[in-house]
Amino acid sequence: MRPILRYSDVTLSQAERELWNTALLAIRSLPPRPLRSGRERAYAHWLSTETATEIFVSTRDELSQLLAAAPRNLSRIISRPPSETLVNLMLATPPSLPLRTRLETWAGHSKASPRRSIRDFPHFTATDAKGQRQEFVAPHELPMALSEIARASAQFGEPDGDTFFPLWALVAVLNAHFFDDGNGRLARAWFNAILIDAGVLRHAMIPLGPLIYCTQGNFELAAGRAAVLGDWSGLIYTIGKVLEIYASTFERFEMDMRTLHAKGRGA
Repeated sequence: MRPILRYSDVTLSQAERELWNTALLAIRSLPPRPLRSGRERAYAHWLSTETATEIFVSTRDELSQLLAAAPRNLSRIISRPPSETLVNLMLATPPSLPLRTRLETWAGHSKASPRRSIRDFPHFTATDAKGQRQEFVAPHELPMALSEIARASAQFGEPDGDTFFPLWALVAVLNAHFFDDGNGRLARAWFNAILIDAGVLRHAMIPLGPLIYCTQGNFELAAGRAAVLGDWSGLIYTIGKVLEIYASTFERFEMDMRTLHAKGRGA
């Protein structure tokens, strides 16, 4: 069973801290873009097999080869409601509301309902390539998991708050899996919203959905090691590589989108 994550338990080495600061610098360096609906979906459509393979290979390590995850299907990202809409909803939600209310409101967006309730039943990871799975945080411990996230979130809002919170929050939501589905989308959107609200990210939103799916389970394995073993090095490295590849491709993506739109207007 997955443990409750506590932000106070995170201990990063100097090398890990420097690696995360490099990732933050890459995020800050992305040029400003408006938060337009459908951008992530368009990027998912645009991604070439070559780039997807590069993401997969560059995020693979010796342990991920031993603990192979089941293959991912990128069509799930394309078929979901636009993540940009969810990020905008998060940014418009008053931070004074209890975290539970905010999470349930955001999760309800995926189901076109005002709110969804946090689960009261056991939930498990997807079965991996070896037929194994693991239970997420137990239902009766979810209120405590919420309290830990809320406490860390309040600290991040302080002037001297730790900059590692966005990545920790992403893992904490995935680790708890508060809802029956949509937890990954919720966690990725909140990661973006936290960075946008903090003024770190001005570049619309990072299309983590297709980028993470291209790791073919390497991201999930690294996130699991961070949650269960407290080993954040693999996850920080994976996020860094994903951001590096995105930064090297987004200008070509935008140019291709402009060409496509120009052709559409000229038709």
